Amino acid sequence: TFAGWSSTSVANDTATWTHTVWEYNETIGLNVSGAQDLAGNAQMQYSWNFTTAADGTPPEHSNEFPAVGGYTTNATPTISVHVTDESGVNSSTIRLYIQGFSVYYDLSTIPGGYNVSYTHEAGFDDGDEVTCRIVAEDISGNVLDFTWSFTVDISAPSIVSVSPPDGAENLPLNTTISATFSEQMNKTSVEQAFSISPGVNGSFSWNGNTTIFTPASQLENITYTITINTGAKDLAGNSLANNYSWSFTAGTGIPPEHSNECPAVGGYTSDTTPTISGM
Repeated sequence: TFAGWSSTSVANDTATWTHTVWEYNETIGLNVSGAQDLAGNAQMQYSWNFTTAADGTPPEHSNEFPAVGGYTTNATPTISVHVTDESGVNSSTIRLYIQGFSVYYDLSTIPGGYNVSYTHEAGFDDGDEVTCRIVAEDISGNVLDFTWSFTVDISAPSIVSVSPPDGAENLPLNTTISATFSEQMNKTSVEQAFSISPGVNGSFSWNGNTTIFTPASQLENITYTITINTGAKDLAGNSLANNYSWSFTAGTGIPPEHSNECPAVGGYTSDTTPTISGM
């Protein structure tokens, strides 16, 4: 038996020893003696050594905040990233760059490495695309060099146009309804924030920043009111500042009239096979 070895097996003329975990770039010396054949003849001592592979894997990055390609609604965000490595991260090699400038950062230990964080107290401008770069080495000198970016969005979205326009009349009964926003939106939040009164079933589609509601059947000759409430959010999570409502009238807005019901409304008939009619 050998310390640190998980198992030993012998099959035919071959003995196999299994080790659980090797260290990178480690030289292992082995010595076999005392083995006997079936006749009792002892083997002469045999020694050899080998070296495990060098660590060729750079440290890993994860948990970027704000997320890669994401958004923040905070003009002074705390930017952070995890740097980890199986063999260990050399903390003296860590560098964090924001918008191309090296910054002073806070370092805290996590399993397998460090959390690197920096708070941009000066504040970014609305719409800024912020580029972050993390550089670090493990104890074997393998280099991590990773860049990601995020967008600062601190403005509420708005509705810049609607169709049909507010107050429109005599519209076709197959009219579709749309609203165009000032920026990219969270589509699910917009669809959940949309309502039409009287209620109409239908489906949503999108064309850029425009949501389109297509009724499942023809509209009636009445006035409809559309509301998109403040539950509608942009990709950064900013909500509409206020509910937005508008109205339009389908057709003439006057429902068809009915008359000359036969048999009469609330009346009687003596015919068991009546002809029922109305206008």
